[in-house]
Amino acid sequence: MEKYRVGVVDPALGVSGGHHVGFAMMLGEMLCSDESVDYFVNEKLDNEFNHWMTSNGMVVQPCFSSNFYSNYSDSSANSSSVVVGIIALAKEYIAVIEQVMARGVRYKLLYHTLNWDHANALSLAIQYISHLDVVSDRVEHCVLLMFNPGLTHNGVFFDKKNSLNFRVGLRKLEKMSNVSLCTSCSEYSSSYSQLLGLKRELVTHPFIFCQKPSTPHPDSLVINGLHNAKILVFVGDAKRDKGFHRVPDTLRWLQENCDDDARLVIQYSRTPSWETSNLIATEHEIQVIAASDSRIEVCNQFWTQIEFEKQMGEADFLILDYEQDTYAEKTSGYLWHAFVFGLAVLAKKSSWMWREGRRFGLPVATWSDADTLHDIESRLLCGSSISIDTEYVGKIFQPFWAWFTENPLRAVVDSKV
Repeated sequence: MEKYRVGVVDPALGVSGGHHVGFAMMLGEMLCSDESVDYFVNEKLDNEFNHWMTSNGMVVQPCFSSNFYSNYSDSSANSSSVVVGIIALAKEYIAVIEQVMARGVRYKLLYHTLNWDHANALSLAIQYISHLDVVSDRVEHCVLLMFNPGLTHNGVFFDKKNSLNFRVGLRKLEKMSNVSLCTSCSEYSSSYSQLLGLKRELVTHPFIFCQKPSTPHPDSLVINGLHNAKILVFVGDAKRDKGFHRVPDTLRWLQENCDDDARLVIQYSRTPSWETSNLIATEHEIQVIAASDSRIEVCNQFWTQIEFEKQMGEADFLILDYEQDTYAEKTSGYLWHAFVFGLAVLAKKSSWMWREGRRFGLPVATWSDADTLHDIESRLLCGSSISIDTEYVGKIFQPFWAWFTENPLRAVVDSKV
């Protein structure tokens, strides 16, 4: 069998943090000394991280200058500016595809983040290439769909404009023989299949940060007391929809309820919109509280992969106090991380985290300022007794990179009906 060359296409790496940086760091830690991966990134990637990636098996190629999240963060953008942005991104995608085609080998490209405008741009790029070269199918495109397309988990449209945009953006990609569309969870698989009018459900890909099979036995998810636990109070990008502005109140509640030997950990990364996010005062308040309590540990920079695994491995609980309206139908990678490391989770009951956690048999509990620790522990114990969807767990928690590099995506494509 002819071996594939593989590459990751990430136009946002260099201007966005979160999973963009996290995935590159995980890949760098995981690649063997004789492996290399082409990584197509934004021109703004800083020299230090570029050097780190290059030193860890990645061939860094700055190819993008587009504002990748312009239409995701700016709902007021007019149609002409959207079209201009799509065309600009399409040209950059074309340059990448032409570059890999020139090497004359079979190639597999991964797009781990794709919104509807990116889908339109990629569709235009692949169509353009196919009209130029009859062997364009030597490049396969694996597209991961991590954004909600405007449907609830019950199949009800709650954002018709967004749904229409996704349908237009994806309908041509779905029909292309060298493109495979994969979703991040079972709910999204159903939603996208409904949106595109398919008789089958799209493939659910493994958790992108999963490096080895993870199937904790229910008995291993022991609920230890919150009183003296290590609690991850906040982890990730400091954003309002992730509840960063509520961290001071959460800390004060935990201070009153936890024992002296508890550990309360906060890790956050500033986002590009930090200066206008009204969260600077929140950061100051966290620092003041932490300065007076030795139980509180604060890290205001991105954890390395090794440090992340250490912190998650030592923890007992993870708090995901995300905005209810935003995360009712939105995924969070930290929920999957919690399963991998065997953590109990505190989250909103109406959220995707609650539903997904119960599919895994993960202890998930709701909480409020009026609750006592005993109330929460009781809910966690009740939640840990539910049955596990073992087939689904097996799909999600298999090594992602092996799934991508070793399995022929053509098999996924050929199953289209």
